Amino acid sequence: MLLSTCRYCDRAIHSHGGKSWTLADGIDLDELSAQSAIRYICVTDVSDGMVIARYVIDRDLDDAAIKAECGVIRERHGATDAGSGLDVRVLGGPRG
Repeated sequence: MLLSTCRYCDRAIHSHGGKSWTLADGIDLDELSAQSAIRYICVTDVSDGMVIARYVIDRDLDDAAIKAECGVIRERHGATDAGSGLDVRVLGGPRG
């Protein structure tokens, strides 16, 4: 875990891997999802970390079907548009 201080609000922040940062006293989606027994596709606004939507993944879907579903969700939310600021990724628990 990486620790730092936000230059904007001067509060403690942390990151797992340095891709995205969250307030140390806030919700960390990566940590939360790692503890989840349910897999889902999450649409997040990168600029403020707000979860826009979550879609539960059917346990019977294989990797190809999940990838295709992510594509449909990216289109639905406009995440494929340049500068959308949206991140779509699979989070959560074990497969199958």
